[in-house]
Amino acid sequence: MNRIRIVFFISVLTLISCNKKTTGNSVSNEYADCDWNASKNYALCTSEIESNLKDNNPKGLEYKILDKNNNVIKQGTVDRGSVSWLDDGAIQITRIPGNISEDMDKDDFVEVYKISSDSTISKKAYLESKN
Repeated sequence: MNRIRIVFFISVLTLISCNKKTTGNSVSNEYADCDWNASKNYALCTSEIESNLKDNNPKGLEYKILDKNNNVIKQGTVDRGSVSWLDDGAIQITRIPGNISEDMDKDDFVEVYKISSDSTISKKAYLESKN
């Protein structure tokens, strides 16, 4: 009976250690976190990196957009900010500047990368083009 418990325990540990976080399709890369778009055509993968800035936030963000075949569509880094899906074919890249003036709003810090056209525009322009 003890032998069965030991085999079971080792099997469970092996399965846990081999488990990778995936959502939908499988993405094999060095990134800590990958999120698929709604149609599961592209994955947005991110990982923390050391920032080039000398301030209170020593961590930056490295990102890649991968297709189903793990081909890199776009990659980049953000020292202060975030990267996330805006819709099925676009990601928003938020870069927070060191100095913010009173006449700026949050959309002034956001650019949108459109996968289909391989272009980057301001979020304001992107939202206006959707109307």
